[in-house]
Amino acid sequence: MKKHLMLCVSIVSLLFLGNLLFLLNIASAQQSSTTKPANFRSGAMVNEVFQAGARALLIEDYCPWGCCSNEAALTALGIPYDLIHSASLANTNLCKYRFIMYASDQPQSYYNTIAANINKISAYVHDCCGLLIAHSCDMGWAGGHWTSILPGGVGHQNAYYNSIHITNPSHCVVSGLDDNFFANWNYSVHGYFTNLQPGTNVIMVVNASSSMPTYIDYQYGQGRVWASMHTVEWGYYGCNYPAGAQFLLNELGCADDYECGGCCEKVLNIVTELTSAVGAIEAKNDKVEVKLDGLGKAVKAIEAKNDKMEVKLDELGKLNKRIDDLVRMLNNLQNSTNRLEAKMDRPNVK
Repeated sequence: MKKHLMLCVSIVSLLFLGNLLFLLNIASAQQSSTTKPANFRSGAMVNEVFQAGARALLIEDYCPWGCCSNEAALTALGIPYDLIHSASLANTNLCKYRFIMYASDQPQSYYNTIAANINKISAYVHDCCGLLIAHSCDMGWAGGHWTSILPGGVGHQNAYYNSIHITNPSHCVVSGLDDNFFANWNYSVHGYFTNLQPGTNVIMVVNASSSMPTYIDYQYGQGRVWASMHTVEWGYYGCNYPAGAQFLLNELGCADDYECGGCCEKVLNIVTELTSAVGAIEAKNDKVEVKLDGLGKAVKAIEAKNDKMEVKLDELGKLNKRIDDLVRMLNNLQNSTNRLEAKMDRPNVK
């Protein structure tokens, strides 16, 4: 009996130690959004994508933390999108999109290119009533750090936190979510925003006792900017820290319903119709120009004939003058003849 008891204790001990080692392995293997694993390779740049009827534009060079979460969420929501590299930004018409978005955790070259095109991006928001979703979480595995990528000169300060407090639960990006959802992502945010625009709507802060904004929504001209220091893609299902997909799905779903974007889209449709009408008018003008060109050639031909006729009329006038001269000569000759005959018919007078 004693042997059986000792055997049971040994088995229980082994199971306990095994579970403990398993948990320790999990804890030691938990990845951080700030520290790239030794075996991680970023791989090649993502492929550019162009879809029919695209309403969104994703500007991305590499999948954040190796996770193509933005593409997965857009596809899950059925939102047609284009994806371009940052290097293609300068030659891209932004105003045809309902919203455009940055990707988190990009290399330094990406942020440098965005900064070089900030005037174009700002004009898209300000003048095209567009929505910019700025996933501004930097200093991740790719190591990039940004300055001057947000309209209006909004800046940021890097710091790493695992506690988040929702200050505006009525905003659609946090619909159905609470503070616990964002807790302990290792890390949940990589900093907070500074130099906010007047009237900025702060959606989330570092914690309940702070005023350091981590997600902001502000108007810029006719459009809006939603900017986040959250590790949005990191927390998406299938990525390194599977906190849940709802945050990113909420954000992109709200963006696709954005009213100003819809207004912009209607304006763009009108512009497209006007462009088509102008094209049709230009095509007709081209035909008219061809006909006018033909008419011009005909007029020139008539003018050439008229010139020839004028030459002939001038020659005819000269001929008429010669005829008149001949007629006068004939008349004079006839008069002379008549006088001669009259003298011959008279009797000789001595």
